[in-house]
Amino acid sequence: YKDDISGTSGDYAENSREVYAGYIGGYYDNEQLLANLAVRYDDDQYFGDETTYTAAVGYHLHENATFRLSQSTGFKAPTFNDLYYPMSGNPDLVPETSVNQELGLSLDFSDVSVDISVFRNDIENLIAWAPNAAGNWQPANINEARHEGVEFSFTNEILGFDNQFNFTYLNAENTQTGAEQAYVSPRTVNWSVAKQWGDFDAGFDMQYRSDRQGKVTELSSYTLWNLTANYQLNQALSFSLRVENLFDKQYNAVDSSMDYATGEVFYYNTADRRFFVGASYQF
Repeated sequence: YKDDISGTSGDYAENSREVYAGYIGGYYDNEQLLANLAVRYDDDQYFGDETTYTAAVGYHLHENATFRLSQSTGFKAPTFNDLYYPMSGNPDLVPETSVNQELGLSLDFSDVSVDISVFRNDIENLIAWAPNAAGNWQPANINEARHEGVEFSFTNEILGFDNQFNFTYLNAENTQTGAEQAYVSPRTVNWSVAKQWGDFDAGFDMQYRSDRQGKVTELSSYTLWNLTANYQLNQALSFSLRVENLFDKQYNAVDSSMDYATGEVFYYNTADRRFFVGASYQF
């Protein structure tokens, strides 16, 4: 395929590149033992070729319980924004490579599903925002980084309400310096509940992000709530409503700089409460 941004605004040093890729995989299932193996080959016009793989094994401990183990490798080339974005791009970036491991257990019952996994990702040349020699922040390669943690998810149905809950604990650090990776929340929670009444359905969802390190200061935790509703008037016409940041939470997601004389921290703006109304007609 061709990665092309020639139609976008901005003065980029390069605006296109060609990438060729091939993929082959196999799957085995004898009702108790599951296995999957896949290999991918990428040939990037600027960054050369790379071969990655995914290998996974699953075992049915019980008809409702499955244990799984997997390892995969990854390759991620810098984007055009990473490389050439005006005033902040870094043309010296090289691709990320990674080794990812996961151990998990899934429990599946008629109206309840539970999944828990432990994971570790070792990444070389991680692309992340960091200060350069002049103190200006731009995408940079962190020589070695490790992301490791635990993820728990739960879904069920109670009185016709569909519930989905997810909690992730993540430790993300530069393994050479021990520094935390900027803008990565150690704890995240996502929860949603939805219900349908005939031609009408509605739902809430919540997003929690814990305290995390920013560029120049620690960013406080925040919780956002969103509301969705849909109504199918007839086979052709439907209406939708979405409210984001329902309670108009004032929060900071990304800091930009600090006035070291006064200690004042400056932040990028975040969205206030927003309403989206839509209609769809099919014919």
